Amino acid sequence: MILFSRLGFLRPVRPAARAVLFLTCIPVLACTLEMIYSPALAFPSATPGALDTTWISGADLSFLQQIEDHGGVYRVGGTPRDALEIFAGRGIHSVRLRLWHSPSEGYNDLEKTLQMAARIDSAGLGLLLNFHYSDTWADPGTQDKPAAWEGLAFADLKDSVFFYTRDVIAALKSQNTLPEIVQIGNEITNGMLWNDGRVGGYWDTPEQWSQLGQLLDASIDGVQDALDPGNSVRSMIHIDRGADNAGCRWFYDNLLAQGIEFDLIGLSYYPWWHGTLDQVVANLADLSARYGKDIILVETAYPWTLSWADMTHNIVGDSGQLHDGYPATPEGQRAFLEDLIAAVRSAPDDHGRGVYYWAPDWITAPTLGSAWENLTLFDFTGELLGSIHAFDLGPPGAIDDLAAAPAGQGAQTLGSVAVAPGSEVEKTSGMTVNRERGGAQAGSRSTAQQGGTPKSAGDIRLTWTDPGDDIGVVGYVLYRSTTAAGPGDSLAATTETTYLDPGVAGTVGTDWFYTVRATDDAGRSSAESNTVGEFDIELRKTK
Repeated sequence: MILFSRLGFLRPVRPAARAVLFLTCIPVLACTLEMIYSPALAFPSATPGALDTTWISGADLSFLQQIEDHGGVYRVGGTPRDALEIFAGRGIHSVRLRLWHSPSEGYNDLEKTLQMAARIDSAGLGLLLNFHYSDTWADPGTQDKPAAWEGLAFADLKDSVFFYTRDVIAALKSQNTLPEIVQIGNEITNGMLWNDGRVGGYWDTPEQWSQLGQLLDASIDGVQDALDPGNSVRSMIHIDRGADNAGCRWFYDNLLAQGIEFDLIGLSYYPWWHGTLDQVVANLADLSARYGKDIILVETAYPWTLSWADMTHNIVGDSGQLHDGYPATPEGQRAFLEDLIAAVRSAPDDHGRGVYYWAPDWITAPTLGSAWENLTLFDFTGELLGSIHAFDLGPPGAIDDLAAAPAGQGAQTLGSVAVAPGSEVEKTSGMTVNRERGGAQAGSRSTAQQGGTPKSAGDIRLTWTDPGDDIGVVGYVLYRSTTAAGPGDSLAATTETTYLDPGVAGTVGTDWFYTVRATDDAGRSSAESNTVGEFDIELRKTK
């Protein structure tokens, strides 16, 4: 017996399936119900698996193709840049993509996802694939089935989940872009594929939890069925209760009682909806001990302003939505992210394994408004904000913060300064910047001269102070930019404490900004922090 695939293929049905007719979409009225929590359960902690998940700094860039198609432009130092390259060069390791079954506008379907997966792979980034199992947004208040699955008997719905999931993973595998993590459903706090897999409130029954478990099993089985020996894809179950420990216990206790085997707990955390950072810390501590599973915060964001740039209503626009202690400024956004990352990293037994920023790319485009424009990591002109550097922290146990030393104590500080071509020497703590002389006319680049180092009056030499072995530094990476907004383009790597840059010859009238990052023996770099008038680098001690 043959079942017609939603992806356009023919395949044998699973043994339990029956022949069915696919119906057109029947609108379903969805409403958000207050969850009914069960009493605290005495649930034994799971035995920690052999997962050796490194820390992941990630970004959900599911809007990127749509924004690009509508003319959105991302800039660094005023220069248009590919968004994936921007994130890949600034501490982001992984991209999260949502997958919709048959979306009306065509974005986030399988075809577009395959295109994005190839771009992500080319940028050297990992992939977290987020199955919504819907044609549109799926969240705690809405979990509508794809129109193609409406009216299916439950056994056939399970088979549809299995084959659809298997074919998606197989398609990614065929182009060598397998995801590292597959998220089974999006914010399924109240279940998914309503009403068959709905839980909570009126649907908080053993029968409904059993059906949700079977649907999740079908999805996980579909992932595994598509893999070859040696392939490894971790599974994640995601809800929205990042700061709600009672809600997390209610959900995961009931879920694990169904015998579901999955690798990662995924959580969302937005302070205006979910609570405080202290509650996040307490929740992650309890979940780590209770379940023994690694936890990734796969959705978060914070505003850098409460202003508006377009006529689309912003989701966050009131000061009452802010977390205490974190103003809606680029500095406040960065401070919030740094403290949130520290909160996740503080989970016991290294179970806090990563943070993904949701829609940092959802800027306003010429023909597309944004309800998230003030929550992105770009300003209203598309210029990258300095808050991106909150993610360049490395994994737990790597380099920890050491405050930059006061001026004059250069052994503890590396820095970056503006260099106006034609100036002789400009200086900040820990760094000197000199115009080299001789070898060529000003404004031109010399060729190599026998017995000497090629240099010209347009070259710039950087010299900084070795912070000493006690800091754990083994080398340096240099960056060059025309603004103080960020480190700019990678220029060179060196183990020396001096570098001659001949690449700015002939640029009289241009200010250049140089940044030096220290690296440890694992290749992890220090992070930047903006200070008035210069762009200092904080060296961080190895724990």
